[in-house]
Amino acid sequence: MHQEVSPIPARRRQKEPPTPGATVYLDWDEVHRRTSLSRSTIWRLAAQGRFPRRVKLSPGRVGWREDELVAWMNEREQNLGSYVG
Repeated sequence: MHQEVSPIPARRRQKEPPTPGATVYLDWDEVHRRTSLSRSTIWRLAAQGRFPRRVKLSPGRVGWREDELVAWMNEREQNLGSYVG
């Protein structure tokens, strides 16, 4: 007897919402999406102490703390004043 194979592919495990109070780390793509800054601009600002520092999560992975990025964005918006339009 053979085992039937479903024609429907297995669903990827969906991301669960973060545990309240847990630290959330953002990858480069998400930091870029939220800030629209280039990689070189972010690295330059970080070297000057004007952007949140990366956190080494594993030997080949870094991330930025979401809470620090949000605080930086709010501070930057306050310092720059209203949008020019």
